[in-house]
Amino acid sequence: MARSGPRDRSGRSPGHGPDVSSLRGSGRSGTMKRSNTDNVRAMFVAGLLMLAWVVPVFAQQQIESEVDLPFNRYYDFDQMTEAMERMVAAHPELASLVSLGKSIQDRDMWLLVINNPATGPDTEKPAIWIDGNIHGNEVQAAETVLYTGWYLLEAYDEVPAIRELVDDHAFYLVPMVNPDGRAGWFAEAHTPNSNRGGLKPTDSDRDGLIDEDGPEDLDGDGHIGRMWRRDPNGTHRRNERDPRIFERVPRVPGPDGRIMTGDWSMAGSEGIDNDGDGRINEDGEGGYDMNRNFPSDWQPVHVQRGAGTHPFSYPETRAIGDFIRSHPNIAAGQSYHNTGGMLLRGPGVKYGENAYPPADRAVYDALGKAGVEMLPHYDYLIIHSDLYGVHGGCVNWMAEGLGIVSFTNELWTDRRILQDGERGPDEEGRFRWQDRMLFGQTFTDWTEVDHPTLGKVLVGGGTKYSRRSPPPFMLEEEAHRNFAFTMFHADQMPKLRSEVDVEDLGDGLWQVDVSVANDRLIPTRTARAADRGIGRPDLMLFTPGEGTELVLAGTVRDRFSKRLDPVEHRPERMLVERGIPGQGRVVFRYILQSDASPTGSFDYRAEKARDLEISLGES
Repeated sequence: MARSGPRDRSGRSPGHGPDVSSLRGSGRSGTMKRSNTDNVRAMFVAGLLMLAWVVPVFAQQQIESEVDLPFNRYYDFDQMTEAMERMVAAHPELASLVSLGKSIQDRDMWLLVINNPATGPDTEKPAIWIDGNIHGNEVQAAETVLYTGWYLLEAYDEVPAIRELVDDHAFYLVPMVNPDGRAGWFAEAHTPNSNRGGLKPTDSDRDGLIDEDGPEDLDGDGHIGRMWRRDPNGTHRRNERDPRIFERVPRVPGPDGRIMTGDWSMAGSEGIDNDGDGRINEDGEGGYDMNRNFPSDWQPVHVQRGAGTHPFSYPETRAIGDFIRSHPNIAAGQSYHNTGGMLLRGPGVKYGENAYPPADRAVYDALGKAGVEMLPHYDYLIIHSDLYGVHGGCVNWMAEGLGIVSFTNELWTDRRILQDGERGPDEEGRFRWQDRMLFGQTFTDWTEVDHPTLGKVLVGGGTKYSRRSPPPFMLEEEAHRNFAFTMFHADQMPKLRSEVDVEDLGDGLWQVDVSVANDRLIPTRTARAADRGIGRPDLMLFTPGEGTELVLAGTVRDRFSKRLDPVEHRPERMLVERGIPGQGRVVFRYILQSDASPTGSFDYRAEKARDLEISLGES
């Protein structure tokens, strides 16, 4: 299913515009090398992009937007869908909305494609995949992806750096990987930590019953809080300065020599024992984890909880897998989650370290360093060593299984509350901040209710909006900063240029050196992809002109152009197994025979970069 809008505000015709070949690199014959125009232009564009990334958040308010979307609020599934439809209707020349497939509960998994067809089809450009909300409770992830689409479209005609990004790349945006989880989170009572998983009915407690013991909103506040019961040998007591806080009593001898105890004990999350097994809320709706259902180091459920029966066993993950595998032009990947203020790369387990060769790690480290500069109080970390072990994660699959340079951003951190890079607030400080800044909206006062098995309990505490997601007034800045980092990531996808040098060797022989350079960090083929034979190797093709014959061809392997590695079989079609390195180049040397200046054409092809067409002489 696809949706598109009827109006083109800019007057550009989606089917017309400059010919794609006019935007590709070109070469020329003779002893004179190409000018440095491309280098200067690349530096100028990079400067513009850096200006865009460091512009304060208020600058985006100066954009004259056609779609007025406030980002100091959250959108449920239907509102998010409507927002994307409005964006596409206002910018049909740049955007389209397509359903990747249906969720378990038959909701569309919307894919927002942003591309300027006047500069070429999306599949012929390096592309970045950006997703969010694979866990239903991680709501600001979807707003961040939505903001990305909104900014790219609204700023296209006003910000040169954004226009350059959109003209040169394609963007595949999926704000709601888990549409059912998002819809349920807004419509029903939840904690900040639920509805995390997909909503296919699941026997989470393995008792033969399905989804039989979920939470109940006992106090009717629309949230699932905590329950506390009186206990003479309790673990907690109420804070004397702020009785909303239950503080743990240290298990040490008191003045009388006896071990100190409190008068309250936690009774779990808000709910009852529906199935009579002595446990509360152990088998709620759904229960599997989409972000454990991808092929990279997938493990069964007895090893990795929520993993499913096999990789891609759920319709949502299968739809994502089908799309990404069918688009080898995807060179970068970004998944938004919450929470913790982290910029994460794989591997998810220690034994996966060899999936990130040194050359690839250098790229990740350079991007990660930029990220921590752009995202205050965020840390650049490795999943397995700095967080916890993950089997079958989406970004791990993209990086390790497909050779796509991929990150997870864990959005929001308590350190933003005090703007303190070292620590977040203590419990009392958190309540003071919530009272003063949020006027108590993220806390429900403790209410006594009669519980069917526990007797009288206190119910209340933090709402589902507490702890994991930024308050609305801080949401836009959080979205913009993460968007800016992801655009920096996108701008580091391969960008090729060429230089041709022709030398007359005498006796009708000519030496032609074609240098293909990559001005960006990400190579046209990652070391992981090259090592494991993932995807198609790059190709350097030569078509001789009339009267020109190819004698010998190969690659130059040292900086002084002394050593040539010749290609013995079909030198007119050289396989470039390791591609063009990031911020590097490969020099291809051709020995040609021609009575006059040689002619012909070169064509450099890479799955994750725009093809480069280079002419030689008057062919």
